[in-house]
Amino acid sequence: MAEGKQERFAEALEKLWGRELEEIKDYIKDFLTLTITTKVKKEGSEGEEEVARTSFYLDGDIECLFPLKGGVVDKEILALHQDMVEMAMANRTEIVKTLLGLLKLIDLTHL
Repeated sequence: MAEGKQERFAEALEKLWGRELEEIKDYIKDFLTLTITTKVKKEGSEGEEEVARTSFYLDGDIECLFPLKGGVVDKEILALHQDMVEMAMANRTEIVKTLLGLLKLIDLTHL
C-alpha cells in the first residue's frame, strides 16, 4: 500500500476504531503477565479463598503459590490448578496467534 494510502487508512482506522485500538494497546500491556488463580468457595460461605496461583512474566520468571496439607502440596489442588494453567496457556497461545494475524493485516505504525 502506498505511503499516502497507508496514512489515510490509519486515520480512518483511528476515527472508526480509536477507542478500540487504545483498548488493544492496554490489553497488550496487561498481556505481558499471565496469572492463573485457583479459588474455592466453602459450602455456606459468601466469599472465595485463593488456594493456588501461578504467574508467568515476560522475562521468563514463573512464580507459584500452593497450599500445604500436612507439610506437602495438596495434590488435588495441584492437579486442578495444573489443568487450569494448561487451559490458560492454550488460550493465550490462540490469542497471540489472532493478534499477530491482525497485525499482519493492519499496519499500526502510523497510529
